[in-house]
Amino acid sequence: MSAAPRAPLAPTESTVDPLWWSWAGAHGGHVAAVALAALRGRFPGGAHPVRSLTAHFLAPVDARPLQISGTAPAVGRRAATCVFSGHQNGIPVIAGSAVFGPGRPGPAHEGCPAPAVPAPDDCPSLDLPTGLAPFERQVEIRPAG
Repeated sequence: MSAAPRAPLAPTESTVDPLWWSWAGAHGGHVAAVALAALRGRFPGGAHPVRSLTAHFLAPVDARPLQISGTAPAVGRRAATCVFSGHQNGIPVIAGSAVFGPGRPGPAHEGCPAPAVPAPDDCPSLDLPTGLAPFERQVEIRPAG
């Protein structure tokens, strides 16, 4: 990896679709995906597949614009690291890092196989209480057993 300092990425502005809100604000996984989308392709190495994403949720994210900024402290031939933060009205709401790099062969998994479960269409749909959280309308839950 390169040790040369990299220029900070210019902040980008994103919004979070209210359909992905949970109880106190936007669903954390969706906020992390919005941050990742804001980073991709904005620094050398970012075009590679994401290998690791770490996110720390500092405050609920609401409908206000979300500014994502970051730096790329390490960019090499096989991996690139980006450290990012997100703010709403100057208040930090998310911080994290992402590692990007191409795939390569690794050790074989020879552990226990996954248990046999019915196909999704053979599992009953779990109906959540209406109004529990807006993001519930974006997912379908089918317990397998």
